[in-house]
Formats: sequence, C-alpha cells, structure tokens
Amino acid sequence: MFDHYNKSTTTVNISVKRLDIDGALAIIASIYANMNSVPVINGENFKDWKENMKIVLDRMDLDLALRMKQPTSLTESNTSEHRKYYEKCDHSNRTNLMIIKHDILEVFRGTISEEITNAKDFIAEIEKRIVKSDKAETSTLL
Repeated sequence: MFDHYNKSTTTVNISVKRLDIDGALAIIASIYANMNSVPVINGENFKDWKENMKIVLDRMDLDLALRMKQPTSLTESNTSEHRKYYEKCDHSNRTNLMIIKHDILEVFRGTISEEITNAKDFIAEIEKRIVKSDKAETSTLL
C-alpha cells in the first residue's frame, strides 16, 4: 500500500483460508445418502423405520437428543461447559426433527402438533398414532 501523505509504502499481510469444497460436498453427499437409506414411514413399517432412523442419526453423530435427557434451559449462572452441552443437545434435537419430518408422509406429519419440539417426544407421538391407527383397523376387521 502506498501512503500518499508520508510517501512510504506499507505492507499488508492478508491470508485467506481456502474453502475445502470437496470436503463439504462429501459431507453433503453422506448426509443425503444416509437420509435416503431410511424408508419413508407409511404406518406398516414403523419398527424398521425407527431402527433405521436411530442408526442413521448415530452414524451422523446426531443421536444425542435421542440418547440423553434434554438439559435444563440456560440461565445466567450456567457454566460455559453447560452452555456448550446445551447448544450441542439443541443442535442435535433440531437436526433430528428436520430429518425425522423429512421421512414421514404428510398424512402423519400433519396430525402431529407443531408444539412438540423434542425429537424423542416426536417419535413417541408417531408411535402412539400408528398403534392407535393399527388398533382401529384391527377392530374394523373384527
């Protein structure tokens, strides 16, 4: 850079971090492949769907929300360690919900309340509705 007032040159060191596009594309392809390996739930395949969903979320290292109890809400007195854990659980939960909703037919998705914001509770609600639907179908056949 040239300083017009002092007539001297100044060196500016600029470093640019290269974005690893190949790595990013590999991650996206992996997520897409994992999500597509889970069959869309149709009411008759709940057990298989649930098992496959757990495996996929585990392989993607996103199953924290399904394995652990949701941490208490953050307060000013929380330690940085608790904040990090909370944020990791929250990210896991939100991502789980998006992936789970992706693999559910609109028929089931539309009947589940938007107020359910916990992935574990969302799966339990799906199971409850499918069991209820199966019982109604069985009683109709009898």
